[in-house]
Amino acid sequence: MFNLAPVAYAGGIGVIDMELLSVIRRWRYRDHYSIREISRRTGLSRNTVRKHLRSDSVEPKFNIPDRPSKLDPYADKLSQMLRQETTSAVAIFICLAFCGLKLMRDSTTP
Repeated sequence: MFNLAPVAYAGGIGVIDMELLSVIRRWRYRDHYSIREISRRTGLSRNTVRKHLRSDSVEPKFNIPDRPSKLDPYADKLSQMLRQETTSAVAIFICLAFCGLKLMRDSTTP
């Protein structure tokens, strides 16, 4: 028997992560466990198990804000270098570092 109880915060609100959601779906659809048995094994209420089985989303949807990439100013240079077949990753790294892009932190800085 697995201990698949959801992680609980101090307020007592449980969170179902993707691992637990996939286990619930597998038990229901592949192993044909009843909702009551899944509820018993996970420690979740039957209504919670039922709610997550009825939801159409398999993965949570995150709103990713539109923000510029560090490489946006160098996009033309990168695409030009990638079109050349002889350009290596090391050459691209050196060129970007020479252009002023800081790709790696110095190990002495905090």
